[in-house]
Amino acid sequence: MTLTASVDDVADNLLRFHEDATSAWVERCTDEEFGWVCNAAEFLLYYGPKRASGSTRLIDKALAIAAVYVAEGTPRKLARSTRDNTRVMPSRPPLHELDKRRTNVKLMEARGYYDDVHDEFVAFWPNRQMRLERR
Repeated sequence: MTLTASVDDVADNLLRFHEDATSAWVERCTDEEFGWVCNAAEFLLYYGPKRASGSTRLIDKALAIAAVYVAEGTPRKLARSTRDNTRVMPSRPPLHELDKRRTNVKLMEARGYYDDVHDEFVAFWPNRQMRLERR
């Protein structure tokens, strides 16, 4: 399975986590770079730390964390741990969901799963049981 997302939605979500610079980067990144973001987010959802309830983190937060990782080249926590839903989002022309720029699934499927997830990203998260598993 490949995690897909729209660039606009990820950029807006990053603004809610107060990651303005990364939001701007996502809007201008290449399809390949955006694929790396989705790849790292998918890895984090499947193999990343779990909550006490056993559930994984939200997809939006995983995408934000992954975008910061790919944009900056090193993992770190987000500027905010929760979304600030009071932030005003940039106005964009209304687009049908199918017209938004999205993950290039063919490009992602041509690559190996989690090839872009490096040991530094894996080691950053507190769940030390998480280890890189390649399909």
